[in-house]
Amino acid sequence: MKDMERIAKRLIKIAKEKNIYVVLRFQQYKSRSLVVKNSKVDSSELTEKEGTGIHAFTKKGNMGFSSVDTIINIDRLIKCLETAISLAKVSEENKFETINEIYSLKPERGKKVQRVPIDPFKISNDTFEKDLLNINKRIRNRYSDFSVTNKSEFYQDKLNIIRSDGTNTEFTASNGNLYSILTINKGKNTNQFFNSTHSYGYELIRNPKKLNYHYRLLDNNMQYVKKLYKADRLKPGNYPILLDNDIAGVFIHEAFGHTAESDLHFSKSPLLKYGKVRSGEKIAPNFVNIYDEATVKDRGFYAFDSWGVKRQRVNIIKKGRINELINDVVTYKKTNTKLRGGAVAEYFSDIPVPRMSCMNITVDKSKTIKLDFDPMLNKVEKIHKVLVNNNLFKKYKTIVYLVGSFGGMVDCFRGNFQFASMLSFKLTKSDIQLLKQVSFSGITLEVLKSIKFALGKPKVKPGFCFKYGQTIIESAKSPLILIDKNKYVTVG
Repeated sequence: MKDMERIAKRLIKIAKEKNIYVVLRFQQYKSRSLVVKNSKVDSSELTEKEGTGIHAFTKKGNMGFSSVDTIINIDRLIKCLETAISLAKVSEENKFETINEIYSLKPERGKKVQRVPIDPFKISNDTFEKDLLNINKRIRNRYSDFSVTNKSEFYQDKLNIIRSDGTNTEFTASNGNLYSILTINKGKNTNQFFNSTHSYGYELIRNPKKLNYHYRLLDNNMQYVKKLYKADRLKPGNYPILLDNDIAGVFIHEAFGHTAESDLHFSKSPLLKYGKVRSGEKIAPNFVNIYDEATVKDRGFYAFDSWGVKRQRVNIIKKGRINELINDVVTYKKTNTKLRGGAVAEYFSDIPVPRMSCMNITVDKSKTIKLDFDPMLNKVEKIHKVLVNNNLFKKYKTIVYLVGSFGGMVDCFRGNFQFASMLSFKLTKSDIQLLKQVSFSGITLEVLKSIKFALGKPKVKPGFCFKYGQTIIESAKSPLILIDKNKYVTVG
């Protein structure tokens, strides 16, 4: 991005003459999506955006922000800069909050790119439609009683962040998703089943191995569909609960992860006390660790945050104890944590805030039961056999096994949650009973406190995260998690 450097030098020079420090965020973003429903193209979209966000800081640390939808028009960029400077001066005159920490940042330089095996933006519309229609046809042939919707979407986000201190960082993040949504109506009952897989680019659709994995995931869940109408309802109550990789990932991201984002210091978070992180406080067994990190191979990867700070691993829970929070240059000192570079803005016109990238929960080997199969591709009978062979039914007469998720709600301030599972099973030593879909709810920290075992290796749960009007790509990784019976955690 040599043009960016030339333009940035001019903008920085203008700002310096006015005793202003700037952070310039140049962004080039594009996405495309296609929806096919019951053998017909339903919708097709192509979005391309580019623009610049400019943060201007006075010597006292007061900030002004402005944005413009260009990265090359120097006249418009100068006007945008002038607006940001004017707002920074208004902030200073009115004695608004300062961000002096911006001046303590060390200069960063670097470039990272997520490599894409097959560029989705070089695929013709005709080819895209043909491929997705073939996927839809195959699924409809297998599940003819269902309405079948398939959606595929691809994203590419290029960011170049340049600061007055000489920082110049570049990175490109790429993501692709393939969804299958199956819906059936039977009388007054409607059941919907959802499946998704992800990759960097069009290999998600073109690569037979990746596509076959998508079909196998779908088939594994759909084998129980026709039995659901006759399934019994679970009596609501407190039970030992086994969370599959999917719903465990949703819990770790939604229920716990958002409480670990340090902008909650402005309000009340279960992980804060008087606005500071409750460092060292035990909230989970000592064999449980939770951290946020997305490598270049992961969904949710950002090499640098939106201030140009190198993104680092955040060890939120270390050996069961609160350690640190996901933070940025605005919040790290306020919450008494080390700067980890966790700010993300969806678009150049947005203000960066602390966000998750890829939430990970790990359980020590001594408390992890090995699996020699992928639980997401195998029948519940194999999971049941593992539980029996490891004598877990000696302690638990009944275990409720939750598979998949349909979203839900979270209250980060009160620290509680409610999610819906896609499939549910009541397991005893001698029996496996399919249940109608249930709700999983309770107090977040009580779930963490009640973790007893893990089964298998962490698996990826891809997703999107919406916060303050900004939607970003993220993911979570979790093994199967066994939770002890707890009066503050309910299924039913």
